[in-house]
Amino acid sequence: MLKYIYIHSVCVVLIIILQAVQIPFFNKIKSPHIKKYATNTGWVFADFFLRQGLNIIVGIYVARYLKPELFGLLSYASVYMQILMPFALLGLNQVVIRELVKNEIDKDKILGTAFVLKICSSIITLTIIVVLSIIFENVKSLQLYIIIASVSLLFSPFQIIDYFFQAKVQSKFIVYSQQIASITTAIVRLILVLTQAKLTAFVLLVAVESFIVAVSLLFFFILKKYSVKKWTFDRGLVSMFKKEIIQILLASFFVSLYVRIDQVMLRYLATDKDLGIYTAAVKLSEPFYVVATLLLSSLFPAIVNGLQISYEEYRKRIQKLYNLLLWIAIICSIIITLFSSLIIDTIYGIDYISSKSVLIIYFWASPFVFLGVVAGNAMMIEKKQKYSIIMTCLGAITNVVLNFILIPLYGVNGAAFATLISYAGASYFFNFLFPQTRMIFLQQSKGFLGLSDIYIKIKTLLKSK
Repeated sequence: MLKYIYIHSVCVVLIIILQAVQIPFFNKIKSPHIKKYATNTGWVFADFFLRQGLNIIVGIYVARYLKPELFGLLSYASVYMQILMPFALLGLNQVVIRELVKNEIDKDKILGTAFVLKICSSIITLTIIVVLSIIFENVKSLQLYIIIASVSLLFSPFQIIDYFFQAKVQSKFIVYSQQIASITTAIVRLILVLTQAKLTAFVLLVAVESFIVAVSLLFFFILKKYSVKKWTFDRGLVSMFKKEIIQILLASFFVSLYVRIDQVMLRYLATDKDLGIYTAAVKLSEPFYVVATLLLSSLFPAIVNGLQISYEEYRKRIQKLYNLLLWIAIICSIIITLFSSLIIDTIYGIDYISSKSVLIIYFWASPFVFLGVVAGNAMMIEKKQKYSIIMTCLGAITNVVLNFILIPLYGVNGAAFATLISYAGASYFFNFLFPQTRMIFLQQSKGFLGLSDIYIKIKTLLKSK
């Protein structure tokens, strides 16, 4: 235990140092435009590493305490919410950010309208989850866990403040809010482990964390002299949002479906222990997937502005993102492949040793996940969301079919391979099928070709020496 506390303390110190030095470091950047986005990205990544460090370290104690069976059920309690979350979010995040960047004068109308829409969608989604849990889950305690975790949806309307700060390139306030919630709930989780609390208490913290984030965002919004009282509802904006959010919503739903359906199918086609083993690897992999989303959330305004400059500038910026994210994903996947056994044994112990193969497979899905994040944003900017729906629908179908075939044959590894193949198809290969998305496929392919060119140059350089 002391070993993990020491590791976590080192991580926290490093992040504090990073946050302390980033302001003087970014002050050296001469271009105000570059400085703004670089500083914003610095805040986002500092927050990411601190919060994920907390989640992983505390998750170690929780996983070891609950063992695979209960740990799997803890994760399963949130699956319904995660699959149906797009209906609560309504696909408004990217649309609201884009409109706030383009039209700051009407920000109160945009925020007010989005807030009302999200309140309605959150209540409806929670009601649907309650009904589904009663219909499909026979265990009363599991029904309760699912409903408790899904209460988080009631706090999701306050995420529009998050969108506002993203549009203003002021991610540090989002960082503060999320860190307050993460640190508070991490401390409570450790206390629950030490006091040997029941699973219900751990599930309750899922909703508590969302509540703390919502309250914190509202606090910083008011602190910056912005007023919620000025928000107004505009029916005209509803009509404008409706044209785009339906396509984004469906695309997001199919993404959530094929990201989480493997855990649902494992529960019915395998055992609770298998679900726990699979979940352990997913918990280590998915924080890495968020890297692409973090970069896009920070740089999305720059991509939108690139299109306003020229179509060529927009394509140039998108290509740089493909190249960068592929590099990050492939290098990290190689590292995980080499050290997976050591990582699982050190973090989770012998009870979870079967998770190592799942961890490797999941990490090699990350290059396609990263490509898909950029492609999804490109389709939204270019108003091609219907193709995003088609891709994700095909990915969901592929994942379900492969899970039915591979889980009975290969267990948790079969579920992981089904996820890898469906990610590759939905994020990359299916883009070749349609002329309207073939440019996206070509740019993604250039990213892979760029990697091979760099490899050849490095190899030639080493030979010359």
